[in-house]
Amino acid sequence: MKHTRKTWTAAVGATLTAATTANAAVQLVVADGHVGLDEYGSLALAALSFGLTVWGVWRIPNDDTDTT
Repeated sequence: MKHTRKTWTAAVGATLTAATTANAAVQLVVADGHVGLDEYGSLALAALSFGLTVWGVWRIPNDDTDTT
């Protein structure tokens, strides 16, 4: 089975989004009760990776390949 560029973009992007979101959530939970500048960075990274994933999946056209 052949994989398209779009499939890999979605898979890698979704994995990065999940990892950075989990990291941001853990940081917020174990923090000292307020959101600091370092936590905003993790949240921004999660939002950026999500946005790039969605853009990449919608922007990259499907390849005309045989998937059997």
